Amino acid sequence: MTIGSVLLNPTKPQRAAKAAPDDLMLADIIDIIVKLLADAAHNQTLIGILKNVLLLLPDRIKANAGGGLDNAKRRILGLFAPLQAKIQTIADGFSSSNPADVLKALQTVLDLITDTLGDLDIAKARAIGEHATQIVKVDLGLNPAFLENLIFFFIDQVVEGMQSAALAAEPEDKNTLIEMALLLRRLKRTLRGIIVFPDFDPEKIAQAILDTIAQPEFQTAVKKAACIFKAISTALETGADLLDIVPFSGLGSRSVGAGEAGSASADDQYLWYASWLLGGKDRPAGVTIFKIFVKIFQLPMPGDDYVVEGGTNRTVRRNFLRADYPIAQDPLQFEHIPVGGTDGPEITVDQRTGEQTHRQYRNYTFNVFKQETMEAVARHTTWVTNAIEFLMHAFSIEKGDFVSNVGHMSYNTLEGLFRAFAKRPLPPKAVVPVRFGTYFLSSFEGVHSKAAPKAWLGHWVTLLGTDAVEANIYNSLGNSLRDALLSSMTLLNYKGDVGVPSGEDTRPNNRQEIDGLVGALVGLATSQVLVRLVSREDYVLIFKDVKTTAGIWLGGGIATGVLAGTVASVGAECLARAVDPYAWLNQLWQAPVQVLLSYWITLYTSKENDTDKGKYNPTGAPFDGYPDPATSPYKLPWEKDKTYHCIQGNQGIWSHNNKAFENGTGTSMVYAYDFALDQGDPLLASRGGVVVDFFDWCEDDKNKSTDAPLGATIPGQSTNDAWNFICIGHDVAAGDHDKKDGGAATTTYAIYGHGRNGSVRRSFAARLGKTEATITSADIIGTKVVQGQQIMETGNTGNSLHNHVHMEVRGGGPVPAPMLPISTYPAVSRGSLSKASLPFVFADEGIMSGWPMKPKGIPQSLDWPTSSNVLVTP
Repeated sequence: MTIGSVLLNPTKPQRAAKAAPDDLMLADIIDIIVKLLADAAHNQTLIGILKNVLLLLPDRIKANAGGGLDNAKRRILGLFAPLQAKIQTIADGFSSSNPADVLKALQTVLDLITDTLGDLDIAKARAIGEHATQIVKVDLGLNPAFLENLIFFFIDQVVEGMQSAALAAEPEDKNTLIEMALLLRRLKRTLRGIIVFPDFDPEKIAQAILDTIAQPEFQTAVKKAACIFKAISTALETGADLLDIVPFSGLGSRSVGAGEAGSASADDQYLWYASWLLGGKDRPAGVTIFKIFVKIFQLPMPGDDYVVEGGTNRTVRRNFLRADYPIAQDPLQFEHIPVGGTDGPEITVDQRTGEQTHRQYRNYTFNVFKQETMEAVARHTTWVTNAIEFLMHAFSIEKGDFVSNVGHMSYNTLEGLFRAFAKRPLPPKAVVPVRFGTYFLSSFEGVHSKAAPKAWLGHWVTLLGTDAVEANIYNSLGNSLRDALLSSMTLLNYKGDVGVPSGEDTRPNNRQEIDGLVGALVGLATSQVLVRLVSREDYVLIFKDVKTTAGIWLGGGIATGVLAGTVASVGAECLARAVDPYAWLNQLWQAPVQVLLSYWITLYTSKENDTDKGKYNPTGAPFDGYPDPATSPYKLPWEKDKTYHCIQGNQGIWSHNNKAFENGTGTSMVYAYDFALDQGDPLLASRGGVVVDFFDWCEDDKNKSTDAPLGATIPGQSTNDAWNFICIGHDVAAGDHDKKDGGAATTTYAIYGHGRNGSVRRSFAARLGKTEATITSADIIGTKVVQGQQIMETGNTGNSLHNHVHMEVRGGGPVPAPMLPISTYPAVSRGSLSKASLPFVFADEGIMSGWPMKPKGIPQSLDWPTSSNVLVTP
């Protein structure tokens, strides 16, 4: 049963009589998501029930917190107070018309970040952990037991609501409601006992922070961050000097002042703050979820822009995918923004009940920061994010990954110039094709040119995903900081009643603008709390271990979202000095959605290649750690000066993890590497030794168990396999590089896999003066090879998405001594070697190291290492 068939027909696994429990659980999750999406697009019955149940949660959380809620607010205000003065300085500088003042304001931001990074120590880390624990566990009472009860209470209430609604529903809707209720009940039973809930332990939090800052690589990263910020300041000083020499007067018929722009016309006034503040408002829940998706994955999709048209002087919401939508007949007044635009009457009468509904309005106050200040901050922070992203890509340029980084740098330069000097954004019709074009064109850099179509497609998708992940990380950093800053300033600008009025709530809407704070806290909670619950033993894709991963991702993700949404909502009430249950309620569904969507990217960026510096061993005693690459006997297994993509390094989420070894079955490939060499590329010996085993009778581009032809193998050699490989025993010891668990010395064997059909025999035939048709296993096994000699051709056999070589090192008994004639040499089957791969490193200098914190000699996932292995001809 494939994942594709499950997506096309989610109930298929449920009807399978012999379906595995994990398949049923995965099918239930998919079925629930599909039903909710379908409901959101149609009558929204399910969505309505969910909203009604969500209304119960804030009061339940407040009741659980009791008097601790006030304590939490005091703590949060105490933590935020030192930042308020900094924000005021930043805002004053950004609102200035003098470029030098803007630079000073930016420098304040940069100094704040670098000082925070540089001053971290264990005492401060422990203080952070204690504050977090007091707020979350003590004051708000958000402990694992309460979070578990809250989630199951929510499911029970939703099930009851659906059962009640089914009694009066139409037959088709009734079936959907009943099916959904049954699915939720079954999911609850499955999740009970396997959910791992986030828990705040100040010592663990402090130790986690200390472990990070204690690494030498962390100090390198801090220095590079300082270099980035210094480069930004230098670039901006240059830009300011140029402006002094050649003042920019706009692109249209008149000069464009701060916050003005031309989206469709040079005479239009672009509203930066309104576009940030109101973009996506008045959209249905389905669109809100899509917005969250776009934001998390940083997709180049057009958002809503707000402009004052030069010809009509009216304010419109503009999105190039649809017609302009009028918001007001005059320039936008923040104290009087009609919900739903200018269309429709002021009073709507229900024809059935006669009930009158008055048009609703939004209004915003500017109690601390002036409207002009908010407009300037909203504009300047856009090009600052471009500058940050530009320099992060600049530091990431390496051979093999040039086009992607330069493409994104070029785009950020263009967009940043428009925002900083033209004072308007790039035209949306240009943003989408240029941004998508950058992703698309850069994905062809390094793509296979000789592979079969299916393998070529698999490699291209891998490259596209690699570029997207990197760009997502760089793009989201600056935008998250911008959103958090604007959200905080908007909340501080609130001026109105503290409590909720008894009638209609017409207080300023500043109190509801907490998405930026929630987004920042969700990111922090997901990376520093939730993914830390995932042990190295459990790091794997959900499809390979549904129960374990769903217990953390689904259950823990929802709990983390509730936790982050609650803390951010309480913090927002502190900043705005106003209570708003609706804003809190909104975050109780949006924050979990954000966590669930961002979890896998965060998990990958946090846990990929995490081997505790080579000490992690899931099969026994810890290893001594990675040896010194300067003395390594290994070089990358391809020709000198060629660069290939490391699609998966040590402790990889796809297959280089411990799941295959659980319960004593299979092998642990934690310390393996996958390099994306093209079809038929020569594979060189990474280290000299003796050939002890091989198998190359598998059909190309297939993952099928194959028997060697009768009489083709010698005693002890592998006679059946699903991939083509060669195994070389290292007959000359290399000290620290030949150790097993616990640090004891061992003989090591290198395994190179996924080769082409017949390619081991072809590689040795010419060297031995024979043809592929006449060479035998007895001619090859026992042959001495030196580093740099060709041993196989790269292929796509076995469990493989595209052409690549899988390389790992295992331990075993002594390599048999040379024998004459060679045909009498005994084979050493790879199946007789240790079940665990051993940590090893390469001596090549062309392995990316240092950004953001990568060790030398160890290719990591998404790296592009360059070989120094010299081809040795026969």
